[in-house]
Amino acid sequence: MTVTYTSEVATSTFGCFVKLLIRWRGSIYKLLWKDFVVYIVLHYIFRFIYRFALTEPGKRQFESISKYCETYVPLIPLSFVLGFYVQQIVTRWQLQFETVPYPDSTAVLVTANVKGLDERGRLIRRTMMRYLMLGYVMTMRSIAPLVKKRFPTMTHLTQSGLMLPQEEKILDNVKVSFNKYSIPFIWATSLVSLARKEGRIFDDYAVAVLNDSFNTVRQRLNRLFLFDWVGIPLVYTQVVTMCVYMYFILTLFSHQFLIQRDGVVGKDVDLYIPIAASLQFLFFMGWLKVAETLINPFGEDDDDFDINSYIDRNMQLSYLVVDGMHADHPPLVKDMYWGAQQFELPYTQATIELKKTITMAQEGELGSAAKVTVPESKSGFVTIEPVEEEDAKKKRKDELKRQSSDRSLHSASPVSSAHALDPEKVPSDAKRQLSTTSEVSLPTKKPSPIRTASPALSQRTLSEAGPSVEDEDEEAKAMKVIDLPISPEEVKRTRRKSFFQHIDKVRQGSVTERQRSASVSYPGVPSMEVKDQSAKSYSKIETHKSQTNDDLGTEF
Repeated sequence: MTVTYTSEVATSTFGCFVKLLIRWRGSIYKLLWKDFVVYIVLHYIFRFIYRFALTEPGKRQFESISKYCETYVPLIPLSFVLGFYVQQIVTRWQLQFETVPYPDSTAVLVTANVKGLDERGRLIRRTMMRYLMLGYVMTMRSIAPLVKKRFPTMTHLTQSGLMLPQEEKILDNVKVSFNKYSIPFIWATSLVSLARKEGRIFDDYAVAVLNDSFNTVRQRLNRLFLFDWVGIPLVYTQVVTMCVYMYFILTLFSHQFLIQRDGVVGKDVDLYIPIAASLQFLFFMGWLKVAETLINPFGEDDDDFDINSYIDRNMQLSYLVVDGMHADHPPLVKDMYWGAQQFELPYTQATIELKKTITMAQEGELGSAAKVTVPESKSGFVTIEPVEEEDAKKKRKDELKRQSSDRSLHSASPVSSAHALDPEKVPSDAKRQLSTTSEVSLPTKKPSPIRTASPALSQRTLSEAGPSVEDEDEEAKAMKVIDLPISPEEVKRTRRKSFFQHIDKVRQGSVTERQRSASVSYPGVPSMEVKDQSAKSYSKIETHKSQTNDDLGTEF
């Protein structure tokens, strides 16, 4: 039913759109001629009353009304209200057309995934598509008057072959108050599960794809049903319709040609036919008629969707794809361009003149910069030195200042010479470091003295140097030479390591009798004397080492 004129405007020529003005089917004249006749008749009735039926005072009163309407009628926002309304209607019409489902993709998926050339395989595929079309027709019966007239009852669907008698009974037994168009889609998805169980569908992914395809068609039909159920708000339609009709009722007064006489300014030209009023009525009322036509595209207007032809086409194509063309294709042979890299399809004499245009279009696919060339003298790369930002320079300068300040702080001894002269001025942390360090008995090997006060010297220097066999004064002297701030944790780790190294050497018998008899004491660890290598002494050592692990942790 849609009026198609695309072929007549495929090429822009002189009077291309003008030729469309003489068409009748689907034209504005066919929609508007009755309203236009009523408007013209009313216009002439008002003119006849003004000219011949009214007395002189009545004429003056009519002229005052005409002047008043001519002044205030343009204040009605007809263009804005009507234009916005028609825009909403056209957008809605386009969405409905794009929502109308087609079973082509579902039919292709069914024939590709449901295997079997036997009669049962054909039956499953055809039944799936029949259920899809049954749900399609049941939905269209609810929203399209022409489809309802074609299939007035469910019995007509059974008689047409879309539904079997037992299926009609099942639908009748489903007692619900809403539309039942979703039930055939449930049957179709059940057939998909049955085909998977019988091995006609090879994997679960194909099952999911088929179910999604059926569900997509159902969702589109549901959306069309919602378009029919919830339309443009009635109050909006009433406002627009009232605005248009009241506007032209007032123009019956404002567009009258008044008589020229004293005290009355009449129209410059007195025409028997209201040309301007007729054109205005044609444009604005025609705009409203467009909205009336497109607000429901499933009716019987010339530009409404021909759903009955859609049903016939979809039914035939569905059976053709899943049955007539299932697992059937032409033989595989080499085409005439086999092995050719550059070839061109031939042109007829009617299209050879367009070859130049086609070549220009192919050049456009290369991009607009394809013909841009760079001279050889300017095609070399240029090395650009990295330029530091002002913020980066400032940050770097601040970092250098901070490092210099840290070096100056680390260069000072924890116990300066002034502090050494006056014990009261020695910091508590430094006293603790010296006192705890002096308690550590150093091993036999004397470390090489570290004669540096550089901040680069790591805090692990003390542990790497190892304990000495000298007395506490030597150790204190070494600590003073190091001139580095040693944290209490580092001192503790050093004491632990020295203690366990000493215990291991006692076990191995690598220390002298004097060293074994020496007393080893650590802060927080009870003193222990090792006088001989008897089993009792080793037992005491193992017991003391276990207690030390419990007290100091298992860091080593």
